[in-house]
Formats: sequence, C-alpha cells, structure tokens
Amino acid sequence: MLAVSLGLDFRDLPAIRRKPFSLSIGLASQWIIMPLLTLAFIWLADLSPYISLGLLLVSVCPGGNVSNFFSLLSNGNVALSVALTFFSSIFAVLVTPFGFALFANWSPFTEYVQLFDLRLTDIVPILFAILLLPLGFGFLLRKYVPILANRLKSPMKILGIFILMLFIFGAVWKHRSSFMIILPTVFIPVLLHNLIAFLSGYFAGKVAGLRKREIRTITIETGIQNTGLSLVIIFGFFDGNQEMAAVAAWWGIWHLIAGSALSIFYRYRDKVNSESNEELQL
Repeated sequence: MLAVSLGLDFRDLPAIRRKPFSLSIGLASQWIIMPLLTLAFIWLADLSPYISLGLLLVSVCPGGNVSNFFSLLSNGNVALSVALTFFSSIFAVLVTPFGFALFANWSPFTEYVQLFDLRLTDIVPILFAILLLPLGFGFLLRKYVPILANRLKSPMKILGIFILMLFIFGAVWKHRSSFMIILPTVFIPVLLHNLIAFLSGYFAGKVAGLRKREIRTITIETGIQNTGLSLVIIFGFFDGNQEMAAVAAWWGIWHLIAGSALSIFYRYRDKVNSESNEELQL
C-alpha cells in the first residue's frame, strides 16, 4: 500500500477530478458488479460453503498494487489505475468487512459464517493498520518529500510484490499437505472466478463507453485483487479455514499469471495494429 501512495502523481489528480466517471465505473465494477457476479457464480456452480465464502471474500477486497504495473505494461491509463487502487484501498477499511457481511447474508451459506466469532468492529482496526497507515504515510511522503518518494517508488513496488508472494507461499508451505489435497477442488473455480472478474471490468468499461486505455485499466483493476489482505482476514478471523485459504492463495498466484498474460496480449495487439497502420500508410 505504501508503494501505491508513493506512485501518486498529484498533477494527475485534477484531471481525474474533472472526469470522475471512469473512476466511478472502476469502483462500481470492483465493489458492486464483481461481488454480485460472484454471488451468481456461487449459486450456479454448486461449490462447497467455504470455497464459496473464500471467493466472496476475495471479491470484496480492494485492487492489488501490482495492477498498476500491469496497466503500464498494457498501455492503459496508469494514473487511473493508481487512483483506483488508492481509493479502493481507502474504502476497503469499511467496504470489505461490511460488504462481505452483506453479500454473505445473500448467499446460501450464511450459517457457516455464523460459526465463527466474526465481529466487524474487530476487523476494521486491523484493516486500518494494514491499509490506511501505509497509504497515509506514503501520501505525506509524496507530498512533502517528493524526491525521496520518487527514489523509493520502484524499490517499494518490487518489495511489495516480493512480500505478497512470500506471504502466499509461506501460507501454502505451512499447510502444504492439506493445500495439495484441496487444490484440485479450488483450481477450476478460481480460474473461472478470475475470468469473471476480468470480464466484468471489461464489459463495465465497454458499456459505459470509455476509451480503450480506461477499459484496459478497469479490466485489470477488477481482475487483480489484494489476496494478501484476504489471507490476513482468513487466518485472523476464520481460524485459517483451509478451503478459504486455498482459494485466496491460488487466487493470489493465478491472478499474477493471468494479469501478465493479458498485459502481454494487449501490448502485442497494439504492436500488430501499429505495424498494420504503418503498412497502410505506405
């Protein structure tokens, strides 16, 4: 989260404020469309209760900071990507726990959530410490010590990705025997759920009539989730439920693979289109 706020360029903020529509569509895709489609997927796929709740929890987490790199690689709108990650992370302090409680009550597995001592007032301070404190520190650093912020921006992004992967692989390694048993069960549902996330972002931008760069960014922002945060919640408030943890861990690995592939595809298509236009001009 520190890397996200360090990546803010205050020169881009007035343009985003003047055109808030793209930002609103991106947030709606993450916080409304994606969870609702997840509910539909849960009902139709006939998954086990805790796999379903794991998917639902991931769907109400904010965007992951690696999405900013994928937006850059995809020739998307990087300023919009950073803004979406920044604001979704701020709102997540309340939206993630209360959104999960709301959508879980709409799912067929409400009674399974009630088996845990899940108090929303306990979750909010944890999310505040994980999300808002690093964001606030980076924001102040960017505003008042911009030279240092620019120097730290790239190393912090690399460090953030490294810590995320270390956290995910650590969780997988600690529970490797049970994870390998559960993985075949969550493998396909996570792939389909991630595909739903990318498609919901794409069609949200397309239906809203946004430009190509904005559509790409919202597609990536919706498909790249902060799975590290979901693992923290699972281990902290769901007793490390193995099915939910397997969903979040495999999501965290797969969305990096899918995001990389999509970004490379976008970049390759731009190159092909550019070469075709050059040939037409000749």
